[in-house]
Amino acid sequence: MRGVPNTLEDFWRFVNPDGPLPRECPQLGLCWRWLGAITGHGYVSMRLQGKSVGAHQVGYKLLRGDVPNGLELDHLCRNRACVNPYHLEAVTPKVNKLRGVGFAAMQARKTYCKHGHPFSGDNLMLRNNRGRDCRICHRIQGRKAAARLHARTSSS
Repeated sequence: MRGVPNTLEDFWRFVNPDGPLPRECPQLGLCWRWLGAITGHGYVSMRLQGKSVGAHQVGYKLLRGDVPNGLELDHLCRNRACVNPYHLEAVTPKVNKLRGVGFAAMQARKTYCKHGHPFSGDNLMLRNNRGRDCRICHRIQGRKAAARLHARTSSS
């Protein structure tokens, strides 16, 4: 059943509560598959009062209440086509992004640099808009650069 529901009553006609069990967290129970429109990014949508809205947001509001200001819904089941409000958690945009599987999220979750030094305590260097660096590796690179410079200037 493809299409776009236009009312809250229509919402339930587009929900199949016998969806798959989430692979990563089966303890959540079954996903509620959306049978209506799905965006190119895999999210579910419907029209409500002339506007396109996320069907998962509508389900959340109906059964759990409003999403608090400044928060957005994260699919704990990792299924964007799921409208089960108990598979959704209201979190900050930053938390939602960090839980994702994109490059920035994977980098942010790393606790050690590529050489095995911890990204913590005195060893953590925060770079303006460039992420994190390892202080130990940064010092080693600085020493190598200084040695190269010294070798070039000594040989002249």
